[in-house]
Amino acid sequence: MDEHGIKYYRPQTREELEALMESHEGYYLFLTGGDYNVKGYQEGDVLIDLQNLQMDQLVDNGDLLEIGGLSSLDTLFKDEILWADFREALSIEGGWNVRNGLSVDNFLRIATGRSPLLTCLRALDINLLVQPDIGLLALDEYLNEEYNWREFFIEKISFNKPQAVAYEQVARSPKDLPIVCVAAVRDMDGTIVVTVGGHEALLGGLVFEPESDIETSSIRDLFEETDDEWASAAYRQGAAEALLKRCLAKLEWN
Repeated sequence: MDEHGIKYYRPQTREELEALMESHEGYYLFLTGGDYNVKGYQEGDVLIDLQNLQMDQLVDNGDLLEIGGLSSLDTLFKDEILWADFREALSIEGGWNVRNGLSVDNFLRIATGRSPLLTCLRALDINLLVQPDIGLLALDEYLNEEYNWREFFIEKISFNKPQAVAYEQVARSPKDLPIVCVAAVRDMDGTIVVTVGGHEALLGGLVFEPESDIETSSIRDLFEETDDEWASAAYRQGAAEALLKRCLAKLEWN
């Protein structure tokens, strides 16, 4: 296909993909699901569509969960392997049309700190296999570096399954994006990992070791200097502490 001077390829095998990459010597952009719009590209661009390369699988390997980078968000929403609070956070990202059309790869390109799903994912200690030739990256490393350009794609994400996932938020309406949100994950060794969202910037997180005392007020420090048109920092600090207490109750933290 050569439309408006744009070259479009859809390889059927990894060998074909590698041959295309070699023949175009690095001058190509990857399409990873639900994002092909010819008006968004320039004459001379080389587009490589990855949708036929079986990168849309969800594989349960016991303790390890692997999710293909081209899996749609709706696939995750329907899968019973995932936790109720995780799926609730995912439902807030948008209606079925959004979840059905948006791949995990494309979601991670555009997600901000206000995203409920991203807040949950950041608590899960995720690794991303980024191609070509980047290798494994932690999620926050991927988000803070320049690997989400079209010259790269996420082949899969993987993480060790935790004991439990809890998510709580405050928003203008139940299905609106949060003003404040908190995700808490209890790992298999009992460690509690907490991440927060509701602000455009990516905020920090907390880690509580097994059997340690949790000072819920420590979450307030994560929301310093977060005043914006949605809420004041003081409001977010108070709400975040209340949400953390709810999450810990769900995780049956004693």
